[in-house]
Amino acid sequence: CPLTETADFMAAWQRYGVVVGQAILSPAQCQQTINRIHELLGHLQDGAVQDVNGTPAMSRGFLEVYHDASLAQIRQNPRFYLQQVLIWQQAELWCSFDRFGVKPPEGENAAGLPLHVDQNPLVHPGFKTTQGVLALADCPLERGTFMAVPGSRGLFGHYAGMAKNNGEYVELDMSQPLVARLAAHAQPLPLRAGDLVTWDSRTTHGNTSNLSRQNRYVAYVS
Repeated sequence: CPLTETADFMAAWQRYGVVVGQAILSPAQCQQTINRIHELLGHLQDGAVQDVNGTPAMSRGFLEVYHDASLAQIRQNPRFYLQQVLIWQQAELWCSFDRFGVKPPEGENAAGLPLHVDQNPLVHPGFKTTQGVLALADCPLERGTFMAVPGSRGLFGHYAGMAKNNGEYVELDMSQPLVARLAAHAQPLPLRAGDLVTWDSRTTHGNTSNLSRQNRYVAYVS
């Protein structure tokens, strides 16, 4: 627990670049947020709703909804906030990005995300931000869960040769010799509802496919 085992929590962060806090959100708060997601999904019809760029509101397991009151409540949750204060070692924090994630049990949105980083070493070579996935319902392996390569931020510079542009999403180039080294140490992290996994954006990560019969519900916060 980051609040009762602070030294161990920070030692894991420094060593691995990824940590998990348990029971950050209560079961009631998780269910309230899932209810809100269902309400939002009720406004969509077969992915017909798109943004100005033509991206479907449900895309690759992400629900393109931002600035919702339920997301604001997650950001302001005391346990969530205190975990981030520990990581950043400061009390004044700025949330730069949040949205929901829904990975259904079938269709193209059920597929996992390949190993990648969400920071481009050609643009931001040093520490820039943290990312987080908060499980709103249990995320066992078969339902599609977060996957990371602990300690991989030490290899972040190798992604410079894999970046195709200045975009922040840089996928692991399967032709590179580094692939086998990273892929062999990829660790799926099963999560309970309310658990929060936070990682340094230089850490190689992805998520697994949903092979179950239930939706995966998460919130993303950076």
